[in-house]
Amino acid sequence: MTKDTSAYPSLVDMFSKLNSPDIFNGMPIDWESVSWSDLTKPLYSAISVRLYISILTEDVPRIGDLGGQASYWRRNYDYDAQSDDGMRENHFKERVAHCQGIISKLFQR
Repeated sequence: MTKDTSAYPSLVDMFSKLNSPDIFNGMPIDWESVSWSDLTKPLYSAISVRLYISILTEDVPRIGDLGGQASYWRRNYDYDAQSDDGMRENHFKERVAHCQGIISKLFQR
């Protein structure tokens, strides 16, 4: 989906930015040649998510709107939403709280 420039023409501009040596210190990324296994690299995974978000028509909820973020996640990322084991909004909120706890422990003084 994040390679389909015919369906999502806005991606053409983003691809040209990714291919620019000025952005990645002389190491441009040819997104059209990126494979699924490349997405195990955090930078590539983050770029993929950002490209995906850019083609959605729905606005991303504001920082601090956890309920809105959970609903956004369910509508746009929870592909298993019809089954009992898919990520539900409450599960999303629990995972965010867990991550916040880890981060606060890492940066405690």
